[in-house]
Amino acid sequence: VQGRMRDGVRIRSLDITALPPARSGRRHEVVRRRQHTVLAPGTYGRVTVQPGGVLELSSGVYYFERLQTEREGEIYFDTRRGPVIVNLAEDLSFGDYSTINTDRGEAGSSEIYFNTRQSRTLRIGRGSRVLGSILAPYADVRGEGNVTFRGSIIAQDIIFQSGAKLESHRGESPRPRAWQR
Repeated sequence: VQGRMRDGVRIRSLDITALPPARSGRRHEVVRRRQHTVLAPGTYGRVTVQPGGVLELSSGVYYFERLQTEREGEIYFDTRRGPVIVNLAEDLSFGDYSTINTDRGEAGSSEIYFNTRQSRTLRIGRGSRVLGSILAPYADVRGEGNVTFRGSIIAQDIIFQSGAKLESHRGESPRPRAWQR
């Protein structure tokens, strides 16, 4: 996919006012290199996944100030008990060669929701593999070279560089799940 889509596609409107003011906690977490950290659903501050680190999130609702993976960081989603909803007050970003995995492989993409109020560009680094629905109505989403993305994106502007592989969820695409409590 190259270029930008500007006209010609009718989409269902989304009530952006459904996004209430974001909340986040003061508890900051760093997933160290080659470490595996499990976080329970809840409220957190800034969370960073260092190279080779794995952050595991399970069914439920999370609130973060920021969530970022550095180069080769991984977020693993356990969706056996239902969807995982990740709400961000500020920024979401995926470093180069980052990976999103689920207990169901790519079939789990429809159970992952990222909702962010950020206005800065949401970066998906080159060579990354990202699954899920991204709701970023105030941001541009930029996928750098050779990104693999399975899911859906709602954003101000969506730009993927040459070599990107974009696929929708298998089966029927889910409706956005904005800021569920």
